[in-house]
Amino acid sequence: MVDVKFPTDESLGFLTRHERYKNILLRNLLANQTMPDIQGYLQIREGKWSWKKYYCILRNSGLYFSSKGSLKDPRFFVLISHLGEVDIYLVRNAKKAMNAPNQFCFCLKPPSNVTERKQLKVFCAEDEQSRLCWMTGMRFIKFGSQLRENFRAKVKVDTRLQSIENRNSKLQDELYVKNRVAMDFSGEQGHVVDDPNEALCVAIEEGHNWRVKAHRQYGGPPSQSARPQDDQPAANRPAVMEMHFTQPWFFGNLNRQEATRLIEQQGLINGVFVVRKSQSMAGVYVLSFAHNHKVKHCPIYKVEDKDQFYYTLDNSATKFMDLIQLVDFYQLNAGALPTELTYHITKIL
Repeated sequence: MVDVKFPTDESLGFLTRHERYKNILLRNLLANQTMPDIQGYLQIREGKWSWKKYYCILRNSGLYFSSKGSLKDPRFFVLISHLGEVDIYLVRNAKKAMNAPNQFCFCLKPPSNVTERKQLKVFCAEDEQSRLCWMTGMRFIKFGSQLRENFRAKVKVDTRLQSIENRNSKLQDELYVKNRVAMDFSGEQGHVVDDPNEALCVAIEEGHNWRVKAHRQYGGPPSQSARPQDDQPAANRPAVMEMHFTQPWFFGNLNRQEATRLIEQQGLINGVFVVRKSQSMAGVYVLSFAHNHKVKHCPIYKVEDKDQFYYTLDNSATKFMDLIQLVDFYQLNAGALPTELTYHITKIL
């Protein structure tokens, strides 16, 4: 069985430019049923010591030479040999043993036992690179059908393995998300929250408790800073402390390209996310997350409703008092997103 090993798409990135081009050419040859013609001059031995220069053409049907100089008209092609009927060998010491023009020789040998040199068809190329090209082309034509069969079998196996790997990865992501549940610890005994609306109410209450604790820590009663005054316009009210600045998932002025790069480094697992400031819209935040091996960027707007500011990413269908509530909610419920948020990037690599 004739086999050929070729690198995967991932390993191509570690090859040199020349090696990448060589492997791309190999894949194209194996994917097609025919090989492009190889044309050029070859010296052909006609006697024990005599050689003559011919313009030769290597096609899928065999090796030919032109009886009219370098004319490429198929009417003047003369068959030298069908490659399926011969073996291809490299000839050494041909310059001394056969009076060859140079040492870059190769020959075609019939499969039967040949003892006399005159039964060998010996050729002399112009240089080593030319000889390698002719011999590789001939061997590829001779074993091409087997090589293509092995190539298709290898691609089929790789596709099946990749499908199994993707399916297992998806199952792991689903199991990871299912293991995350909303909990309410407001009573004497905590319980699991199954209702998304109840989970949202719990998140809002926890967010308010966070703000109360923060204002107690940094000074100022909650009645003056954590909650706006009813008789004061929303635009003139003191800003609620931006607690998300202290969160590990908030990356501040990270731009779109860097966010994409960081998430791609995590393997594009569904739900990997980071929150950042928008570089094109003032006062807008962006939730960048992975889904289906792509990075999506969802803007988070700050809206006003009944003299109270909220954050939303679904056109005010769901509103949150701060970004912490928003992130906590979408870690438990997909909502308007295509996937739940799973885990965040902890640091810039």
